[in-house]
Amino acid sequence: MRDLAIILTYVGFLCIGTMSPFALALGYVWVDLFAPQYLGWSPLSALPISFIIGAAAVAAYLLLDRRAPPKITAPTLLFLAIGAWITATTSWAAMPIEGWGKWDVAFKALIFATFIPFVIRSRVQIEAFVHVYIFSMAAHILPWAVKTVVAGGGYGQSLGLVGSNAIWLSESSAVATIGIMLVPLLLTLRKHSLLLPRGRIRDLLYYGTALGGLFASIGTFARTAIVGLGVLAIAMFLRSKRKVTFLLTSAVVGAALLSVTSDKWAARISTIEDYETENSAKVRILVWRWTLDYVAQHPFGGGFRVWLKSHIVLTSENPNVLQTEQNGRAFHNIFFAVLGEHGYPGLFLYLSLIAVLFLSLRRIIRQTAGQKTHEWAHDLAKALQITIAVLLSCGNFIDISFEPLVWYLFTMVVCLREYVRRVIVVPVADKSAVAMGRAPLPDSVRLPGRLAARGQ
Repeated sequence: MRDLAIILTYVGFLCIGTMSPFALALGYVWVDLFAPQYLGWSPLSALPISFIIGAAAVAAYLLLDRRAPPKITAPTLLFLAIGAWITATTSWAAMPIEGWGKWDVAFKALIFATFIPFVIRSRVQIEAFVHVYIFSMAAHILPWAVKTVVAGGGYGQSLGLVGSNAIWLSESSAVATIGIMLVPLLLTLRKHSLLLPRGRIRDLLYYGTALGGLFASIGTFARTAIVGLGVLAIAMFLRSKRKVTFLLTSAVVGAALLSVTSDKWAARISTIEDYETENSAKVRILVWRWTLDYVAQHPFGGGFRVWLKSHIVLTSENPNVLQTEQNGRAFHNIFFAVLGEHGYPGLFLYLSLIAVLFLSLRRIIRQTAGQKTHEWAHDLAKALQITIAVLLSCGNFIDISFEPLVWYLFTMVVCLREYVRRVIVVPVADKSAVAMGRAPLPDSVRLPGRLAARGQ
């Protein structure tokens, strides 16, 4: 039954794409995030499903849908620059076989993220993109939530749709990160969604998924969850207009989350305070030190999977415990991962992109402030700020720097920025020029209205 549902979903994206080409791009995002090829036996596992639907999406755009192309802006240029640089660093990778394997996944996600703003242009399309982004990953997150409520969760257990650590979506820290970062987007959709009719069922869907993500994050026993929940709570409190209500609601949700924890959960979380002697934290710090030493000698980085060459010495304050040596320990940090793999130029490009995206969101919030018609864009920009902040905070304890969820989240900002530019900024600028007698009223001023009537 599960295989049939997966096949029908994939075929559904292909069929809908013949009428609405942007659906093919959403299908590619679904394949990248949901990873149906890893979910048991299915005829899809024997096919290059990513290539098929990706090629179809690009072909459909070129042949049928080349309307209102986006303006080439700083984020787009940084996407392309990062793609070029990671290709260069992989060419001299210290671990070439493993490096090119990771490059294949990262480069395809990055390039397709660059392509998405060409086909995701309207409010409805952006909303559909957000829905596919959320529920593709929620399918892996919600089983953790259910099993956490029933059995209390556990560290290192396989509670998702696939085996533990089989893919990045099954790793406990990744599950904790995703479960938390999706909450602001879900709350925004509940308020503004056009695709689902208003009502209790819709509220239950969004609130339930958001709460499920929080339960899943707690059920992983990952200390990353505490960091993510802290950032989420602070950011949402600062954004909230009803702070007393928010505090009361947070207290109720917090009590519900704590009700499914156990002494084992408390014991593991308490090791945050003992990071200097707790082995997991100590190993990560030693790997980060190794990274700094490595880039001191290789400032352009060692390419993907260079962490396989890491070598650390684990000592103990107890004289009766012998020191141990460990090799091939992962970075467990997106920033140190980018630094070690792609050097100082790669880290500069990565941080520059993040800064540009936050500035873009700030500009969107300012441009849409007080506009009832575009309140959805205003609230979505705020939600994206919080979501990215949670992602980056949790990313200090897990390396997801070049996973698809990061690039599709980043390109969501580009899509929203381009929508605001085309529908709000350009018409206002053109009308101002007309009012001052500097330009005739062109047809392009009226274009956004017609596009809006078509869902564009």
